[in-house]
Amino acid sequence: MKTYQITLLLIVASLCFISCYNEEEIYTTKGNIPYEVKNGESQIEQYIYNFYQENGSIIMVDYDTIDYQWNMSGIAKNVYLIKQTDQVILLNGLKMLEKVFFNIYDVNFKKQFFPLKLLIGSQVGRMNWGELEDKGALAGLSYLALGKIRSGIENLSEEELQNIREEINGVFWQEYLLNNSIIQVPEKFYEISKDYYQAFLQFLPENTNVTDIDVRNYGFWYKDRANFYSIVAPDKEGDFRDFMGVILTIPYEKLKPMLETYPKLKAKYDILTSYFKIEYNIDLIKIGNKQF
Repeated sequence: MKTYQITLLLIVASLCFISCYNEEEIYTTKGNIPYEVKNGESQIEQYIYNFYQENGSIIMVDYDTIDYQWNMSGIAKNVYLIKQTDQVILLNGLKMLEKVFFNIYDVNFKKQFFPLKLLIGSQVGRMNWGELEDKGALAGLSYLALGKIRSGIENLSEEELQNIREEINGVFWQEYLLNNSIIQVPEKFYEISKDYYQAFLQFLPENTNVTDIDVRNYGFWYKDRANFYSIVAPDKEGDFRDFMGVILTIPYEKLKPMLETYPKLKAKYDILTSYFKIEYNIDLIKIGNKQF
């Protein structure tokens, strides 16, 4: 059942598009694909319409594979989304997303940096060894897919909400903003831990006979989560993703003791917060301090 109506107008020539452009319509940096989003009678339809009017992004709960498997270089077949069709669960899911993602950013940020499409589902992921992953988020060329919208989402603990907030925002900044070249990351951020990316930390000389290896000593918040049996440092992508997830989730005063304990973490934290404030006028610390 479609919960909103979207009409995709085909662009046959760029000159035609320019001549028909209406300056009063919503314009953002999301791209010039002219969707028409109409209001409806259900709460979901009204939520989608109001969100689009305010931010220029389309929340989609009913979609086709072309909405997330297509990109400029071909078809991304190894991406799967399972829809959530229960209206009550969807409403509870949207309320949860307000706490961990939508409302931590201001309107100007959302207009400029949010993707055109926000796809909501009960499960999103890629096939891994024959099993579908269960991700909180994944991203593509023009979309961010948000998963785990399931029964009981209104009863998540504070720890569960924190974990979801970290995951969604980390994926958003790494897989959507950075991978699509919407933002850049200074190379000096990576320089600090460059000798350890994907290293088996337990085999380093200084860790001989050490049983409790702390990856934060090497400038990482977490080990590589794909490696269950060894203490492996993340790659560059995982490093930035984890950093953004932490910065945008945990208030500065809670992070401060750890930053003072681990010099490499502090150096990388300072690089990112300063860089995005100067280059993009984005106050990461202020965003991370927002709690709902």
